[in-house]
Amino acid sequence: MSNVYVARLLSSRDAIFWGQRHRSQRQMLSAMVGGFDRDVLEKFYTLSADQLARLLNIYSAEYGEGAADYARKVYGEWKAGIVRPSAQTIGRLLDQLPQVLNFDGKCELLRKLRERHRKPEHHSIKVKVDDWKSKLVPLVKRVVEKAYTSNLPEIVESRLTWLSSGDMQVARALLSHSQALEGAVAVRLLEHEMHDLEEVLTRVHGSTKITHTISLPYGNIELRISGRHKMANDENNGTDLVKQNNTGLFKPTADDIFDDVFSNLDEDQARQVKAKAAQEAMRIVAEKKRGEIKYENAAKDIANFVANADLMDQRKTDYQMSGQFESASGMTKIQVGRNWSQTIVIAVVIGLIILTVAIYLLKIL
Repeated sequence: MSNVYVARLLSSRDAIFWGQRHRSQRQMLSAMVGGFDRDVLEKFYTLSADQLARLLNIYSAEYGEGAADYARKVYGEWKAGIVRPSAQTIGRLLDQLPQVLNFDGKCELLRKLRERHRKPEHHSIKVKVDDWKSKLVPLVKRVVEKAYTSNLPEIVESRLTWLSSGDMQVARALLSHSQALEGAVAVRLLEHEMHDLEEVLTRVHGSTKITHTISLPYGNIELRISGRHKMANDENNGTDLVKQNNTGLFKPTADDIFDDVFSNLDEDQARQVKAKAAQEAMRIVAEKKRGEIKYENAAKDIANFVANADLMDQRKTDYQMSGQFESASGMTKIQVGRNWSQTIVIAVVIGLIILTVAIYLLKIL
């Protein structure tokens, strides 16, 4: 065996060993931050030339000119996917990249980090069309308020020290308020949706099963809906889903999101935060409009579904129908059906029993 062959074999084994080692280290780092490393790399590859230059200057100051030169040399290969950054490089980007982003960029990076570590709740409750508010509203409010109370894992907070900086605290407060409004907007039209579902229960004569899943930023709530159990009344018993008197919920402006908590910012910071708050307000208004369109479309589709069920019922033939409708607050599933053959058999049996009893009574009389 030649020395050249042995050298190549050892080199190949070294390459495999270090490749596996780097892969394992990257996986461990990614697991620690919940996959947020992928978001950081995505942002890294879309930096402007000025941002990239500033980042590499920071990189040089923190880790040495040799490390910065290597990053400059292989950046194109990293971006093209030819070479993968090491865990050490990714860790350094996790620490330094936010420094070159403007406030909007930091907010979007923080939003992705929060989404990575969000743990949505899942609930399933039985409600009737006239008592759903008393059961649902407290639960909805608690889930919506998780936008303010939910924290990132302690290991992430300690690893990403830039999260404790002043502008990131401002970004966190802004995004929390925005997500809370987003959750409230999601259920804005729920009362109208429940009225439509009550119409389904009233009009459809066969067996009916309705579920409605409300999708919120921090949880999903499945409602298993059945009919009314008491007379209609106009009382809300203090269970309004949202109140418009002091929240500005349905026409949010930048001032609604730019809260007093931001009053200690300097002029430049205030300008950036105000711009982001206006952007969030526009996003929520757009989301509300999309919700209204979804509601209108779902209401039409459900009405057509009920009309078809009525038609099938009039024909007195066996049928099973199911439909799924995306509405403003989530997804509605409706299953209806009727077994006319069974109904006829039962009617005949009951008729025979009544006839038998009548004949028996005539005989003994």
